[in-house]
Amino acid sequence: MIIKPVVIVTTAMDTTCRVCRICYKRIRRGHLEEINESTRDVLGVLLINLNMDISKKPMMCSNCSNQISVLFKFKAACLYTEDFITPFVGPLKPNRTSLKEIYIKERDLKEIVDILRDKNLCRLCMEAVDAKCLCLDTTDSRVNLVKDMIDRCIPEVNLMTTKHEVVCDSCINSLKDYCNFMDACLEAEKKIEEYLRVNQTCRNTKINLSAVLECNGGSGLRRYTCKFCDYQPKWKSALKIHMLKHQNPSEIKWYKCDLCNCRCKHKGNLKRHFMLKHTDPSERVWHNCDSCDYRSLREDSLNTHLLNHINPLVVEWYKCGSCDYQSPNKHYLKNHMLVHKNASEITWYKCDSCHLQFKRKGTLKTHMLQHKNPSTWFKCDLCNYESKDSVGLDRHMVRHKKPSEIIWYKCELCDHQSKRKGDLKKHMLKHKNLPERGIV
Repeated sequence: MIIKPVVIVTTAMDTTCRVCRICYKRIRRGHLEEINESTRDVLGVLLINLNMDISKKPMMCSNCSNQISVLFKFKAACLYTEDFITPFVGPLKPNRTSLKEIYIKERDLKEIVDILRDKNLCRLCMEAVDAKCLCLDTTDSRVNLVKDMIDRCIPEVNLMTTKHEVVCDSCINSLKDYCNFMDACLEAEKKIEEYLRVNQTCRNTKINLSAVLECNGGSGLRRYTCKFCDYQPKWKSALKIHMLKHQNPSEIKWYKCDLCNCRCKHKGNLKRHFMLKHTDPSERVWHNCDSCDYRSLREDSLNTHLLNHINPLVVEWYKCGSCDYQSPNKHYLKNHMLVHKNASEITWYKCDSCHLQFKRKGTLKTHMLQHKNPSTWFKCDLCNYESKDSVGLDRHMVRHKKPSEIIWYKCELCDHQSKRKGDLKKHMLKHKNLPERGIV
């Protein structure tokens, strides 16, 4: 197997440069400062959770330092307003009032009444603003977007405690900057997480951020190309995994389970098998959804599920350039694009046991079950049931669980509940004619 790197851009790496842990950009040392415990605490207040353990001495650039300082002051002002309101609202004071009324009552000065006669107080910064500012009592898309940004950046602010509130343009711009900064940090964190995943590296392992940056599109970007097809990954380890598709099964180094006959091409798949089949459920590391009872052993599955709880206005949609199709999942768009391709442009997945070929890898995997040796089927330990794939066995094992052990999928429109998500979706078709509801 020959692994041939293709150099797209060749630029000598500047040894006087380092990478900012926040924005993930290469910066000269003179413009970097160390991220100390105080900065980490500030990032925690800003709800920006970054894995600092991967760097021995994490640094940040002056731009990020200034941005963090500005956002912290903005959030501190918003929290001050919330603390100011708290004594005047609550369960013992059921009648909602406005921030302006609270402020006038607290200060009790005639000149303040005169100043605020034709003005309002911003619900976030408590500055006097014109009455033309955005009113939060309306339900248009812009108001909903601002409320979503407040919920995301400053969840401590409870807009339900007051009424007739407005938000000034300055605070709206600060919220946009806040969200953009959080998105930039999240995007940088995704690149690092992808690097750790592909290289099968623990999250607390110290790594060279310059190497990660190089793999993700920095100066000196290299791509590796497969000699059998057009696949060009950013990482050498990703190419090694891909090359297993082209290898003869007899030449592959299989990872075998010590407790059963299972074997896998990838070490990560064997770890997942061991977690699912040979680990006590109480010892499994579950990724839980904060908004419902959903949980998963895979973090990427949880991330896909979380899209169900996000307002469509703030989701990054992947759009098809040939039709109106759009999806919050990049993989779904990739599958959709096959509809617009000619047969000659498609990379077909061919069955080794018959003449059939398929556009999608998942469809081929499902088809390959028809050729599977019965001796390798997945068998139930509690009855005579057996399945060609692990998914079928997992679906069957629900029958043997106690009701208290089952994750129930509940209908929001009636009392129906199902053991399987697919059954709930079928049930939801009964409510399809009801207005403003849909299948999640």
